[in-house]
Amino acid sequence: MSRLLPLLFLVLLSCSSIKVVHDFDQKIDYTQYREYDFFAPLDTRLGPLDTKRAVRAIDDILQSRGYKKVAGENLPQFYVNIKSEIIQEAPSGSVSLGVGGTGNQVGGGVGVGVPMGEPKIRQIIYLDLVDVKGDILFWQARIKTPLREDLTPQKRESKMYEMMEKALKAFPPEIKK
Repeated sequence: MSRLLPLLFLVLLSCSSIKVVHDFDQKIDYTQYREYDFFAPLDTRLGPLDTKRAVRAIDDILQSRGYKKVAGENLPQFYVNIKSEIIQEAPSGSVSLGVGGTGNQVGGGVGVGVPMGEPKIRQIIYLDLVDVKGDILFWQARIKTPLREDLTPQKRESKMYEMMEKALKAFPPEIKK
């Protein structure tokens, strides 16, 4: 039993509903970036209320780390862009039935896999940071999460903040030399 506890712990950790993958340019000096703004107009495909939630969360997180949002005629050092897509994943579980022979008998086998459950609908949100002067992508987070249409506005706000916080946890990246 005591050998099963670490395995159970790992299984529970891997079941997090929000998965984030980061990618970034290792040759960029990230200390040069202190001022940001959002691409205009933002075409997130999230819907207007979720877009506002994402922008508020990103503003809150970046400003709490000392980044300054600039607007108007002042150009920022980097733009934040948000994009999203919805994907449908096939069910992962299936039931298989098989028939076969053994021993001195000549045998064969037949197997049938029957999918179990509904397809999973997932949302992928891309958070891109783009250098304004060079117009180059220098940092990206890809957030993958189950799509839940039944959440209250308060839970949507909380989940969006959690997603943006997990995404921006690795910004600026620690570059190992």
